[in-house]
Amino acid sequence: MDEPADSPAQTIPEGDSYAYSPLPDPDSFRTVEVLPGAGGDPVACNLSVHSTSPDDNDNNEAPWPDYEALSYVWGDPAPTQRIRIRDTDGDGGKTMAVTANLHAALRRLRQPDQPRTLWADGICINQADAGEKSHQVRQMGAFYARAYRVVVFLGGEADGSALVPGLVDRIHAALQQHDDGSGIPLAQRIQPHTFPLAPAPAAMPEPHDPAWRALSALFLRPWWSRTWVIQEVVRGAAVEVVCGGWALDWERFAEANRAVQHMVRPTGDGGDDDGGDHHHRRLHVLKLAEKNFVNMVVLRQSLVREPAGGVRKAADGTRRVARARVRYRPTWQLIDLLERCRHAQATDPRDYVYALLGLSVDEAEGQLQRTGTAVPNYTEPATQTFVRYAEHTVMVGGAIKLLYSAAANIGIGGSGSMPSWVPDWSVRGGPLHVLSPRDDGGVNKYYAAGSLGALPARVRVSPATGWLEVGGVVAGRVARLGAAAAEPGPADPARFKSVYHRDLDAVARGAMQLEEFLASDMRTSPPHLEYVWRTLCCDVDLHTGEEILRAARGVPVEEGGRSAMIDGFDAVRQIWPAWRAIFGSGDDGPLDGLNQEDEAILVEHIGLLQGRTSDYLMATAPLCLGRRVAVLDDGRLAQVPPASEPGDVVFVPFGSAVPFALRSFGQDGGGQPLFRLLGECYVHGVMGGELLIEGRKAEDVVLA
Repeated sequence: MDEPADSPAQTIPEGDSYAYSPLPDPDSFRTVEVLPGAGGDPVACNLSVHSTSPDDNDNNEAPWPDYEALSYVWGDPAPTQRIRIRDTDGDGGKTMAVTANLHAALRRLRQPDQPRTLWADGICINQADAGEKSHQVRQMGAFYARAYRVVVFLGGEADGSALVPGLVDRIHAALQQHDDGSGIPLAQRIQPHTFPLAPAPAAMPEPHDPAWRALSALFLRPWWSRTWVIQEVVRGAAVEVVCGGWALDWERFAEANRAVQHMVRPTGDGGDDDGGDHHHRRLHVLKLAEKNFVNMVVLRQSLVREPAGGVRKAADGTRRVARARVRYRPTWQLIDLLERCRHAQATDPRDYVYALLGLSVDEAEGQLQRTGTAVPNYTEPATQTFVRYAEHTVMVGGAIKLLYSAAANIGIGGSGSMPSWVPDWSVRGGPLHVLSPRDDGGVNKYYAAGSLGALPARVRVSPATGWLEVGGVVAGRVARLGAAAAEPGPADPARFKSVYHRDLDAVARGAMQLEEFLASDMRTSPPHLEYVWRTLCCDVDLHTGEEILRAARGVPVEEGGRSAMIDGFDAVRQIWPAWRAIFGSGDDGPLDGLNQEDEAILVEHIGLLQGRTSDYLMATAPLCLGRRVAVLDDGRLAQVPPASEPGDVVFVPFGSAVPFALRSFGQDGGGQPLFRLLGECYVHGVMGGELLIEGRKAEDVVLA
């Protein structure tokens, strides 16, 4: 049980601070034994050192000890609480400063009548020793994999969290209606667009049940946003979630939350009487679940359980039957994990990389060892860490994915001290809707600008300069540019009446500017208008919500994407002049002198057209926001990064799905131009590999 709120922990005098002894050998690690206690009793612990290898098998003479691994967030890194600590020398008069969150976890998890052995990084790793920390961090995956249980500590009771276990039980009762008899855990069977999208079964709580709000609040706790916790959950043989006075098995908790995204769908127009407020709460939980939570669920599917067997010798000399083993077989390259987990947070920016090493194919197949990047280095700056692992990615064949990632966050902050081809992983996420392929997002369109017939990349890092040499073809240079569209995110109320207004402004202005780029006598020619709407939407097809739902249920979707795009584009071109006349645009006010009758006619006109524009804007606006329309020197229409300028080069690397905008800024010692990466582009007429088909001359560029 959680300790009573009215039993504050007794304050421990600072006394003599505990001093770590160096670990005796590279395979050593510590565990902490939390001594029995209750209420406000001071937290007291024994610290033990064990010598074993992460690769030891269960029959070795130096087996791993029995312990649980703690997964928690540090919170404020400044230690504010003290615990009593005693090591194997038997000196119990020392104290150690720990963070408030770790102290709360130790109080919650200690037992009243027997000790409990844990592995907790805040105690078991000497955080002040960069060398020890680097070596121990490399073994973090093994520490969690070899624990007989991982304990996730979310904190104390708050925001109705006591209601969550009951909600999970009720969700599972509803899930029984969807048991397919396969024996496969529901969390593995449920994938996006495969589970029936339907109103909740009768067994589900009502939309306004406070338990839903409690669940949303639980997902807002900091633990869910951290980078390290992904590995900690994924590698655990068994995982328990602890919050306040309750504890739940991870698989049961995950199945309930994964399913509720697809089963709970309020009906009606979104008002208070039909669950509209509940709908917004569910959308928020879904947004969180599609990040760290979904990554954990998906990556845990790579766990392979091996049967128990054999006998091992325990530390006390007794012999025990070995536990069942759980092995993690990674399927993701490090660069894919870094991109997939780009939203997660870490206090130390180097941990954006280090926290994912143990989950990667690069680690499992020895690629990190071969490129000399296996051991984390906490003595180097984060920028050097990012450069080292970027060079590793190039060496193992991931250069094009690296360019996709580098292009995704250019211009949104971060360090300007690194080469432009190196992703700055300290910049979390990015505002633009990416065009390049992503495992968990991006445009639902197959592009092959430089990868026709699986053409391999031609990329190398110059050992002398650290510059990236990339082979490909030049699509052209930027000749004319439109104004930059508004940035994604909340609409600026000083410029726009609504998100719809902002999206309409971005798409309609882009259309007007592209049409201006074309000759006036071609403006109404259907083929050239088609170039405009295809450039605005980056040539994606539009499917309505009803069509997506039909596809999710296995019902064939008719070919309607092109006609829907044309209709939506036509409606935008019609509605925009009326909208500007009444409401103004993002930069200009409404027209003066409109009489009441004229305004009423225009409002009616807008109302008739708005329905035709909504699906089109939903598909097209994310691709326009934050970009600029452009025309290249050969007349091709394009969408380019917002920082683009006339004269910038649009380059298609071999092996890349999309082109990139580059800017020349000087020359190397041999007179070859040097370029900086600006971002990815859409260029109409080259996205299917047309430049390769026509035999465009191959060139090399140098990215610095």
